[in-house]
Amino acid sequence: MAIGDPIRVSNIGRGVAIPNRIGARDALAETLAVYLLQLQFRIAGGDDRDTVFRLREVFDEWPESRQDLPYPCASIIDAGEIEHVAHNLVPTILEETWGQFDELVACNQGEGKKTTVLMKSSGARQEFQVDFWLDKKADRQAVAALLPSAFNIEESRSGIVLEGPELYYSRSMRFSLSSGGRFDDSAVTASLNERRLQTVIIGECDIVSLREAVEMKKPMICKSIVDPADPPTEEIEE
Repeated sequence: MAIGDPIRVSNIGRGVAIPNRIGARDALAETLAVYLLQLQFRIAGGDDRDTVFRLREVFDEWPESRQDLPYPCASIIDAGEIEHVAHNLVPTILEETWGQFDELVACNQGEGKKTTVLMKSSGARQEFQVDFWLDKKADRQAVAALLPSAFNIEESRSGIVLEGPELYYSRSMRFSLSSGGRFDDSAVTASLNERRLQTVIIGECDIVSLREAVEMKKPMICKSIVDPADPPTEEIEE
């Protein structure tokens, strides 16, 4: 062996079946963006019907200074480094995913069907700064009013659980609203008729990788049932 080579101390090895195309952070950001695009915000209309609108676009980066924003829209940026949360002393095999992603390996490697399983190494926790870019005070008020209920749609759970992207094996993504709205106004933004709402949303998911798996044959055990009432069998010498 040479320096830098992995040292295996066990004779049980589960090689990576196919490398992940996206990581936990990108999977969380993509899922959050899709969810925000689905939300319907309502502006009180008095005697008339409420005005309903949705976001036109959600950016995965900070908008450029010269960029013409398509109001109403939003941007998602990291509010800190992603945190890896340990869940066990060793990685955990997720048995419910046994063979679920075999087709991914067969299509990408051109080989026959393999048996695979997802392995969870730890949990991921990422804080996102989500800014809503608006050009009307009424729109900003509508967004701020909906966010608390949009991230607490169930009575039995704080936060929401969403299905993640297929590139991340459709794993469950959990989101909660950490801070629900700071009106970021200034003389410059007011002159541009820009009304921004700044929030912090926490995303959590599992850090997983697709591993090769081998099904072990179960040993056949034959039990001999003896009635205690039967007398012992004596051997007859010839």
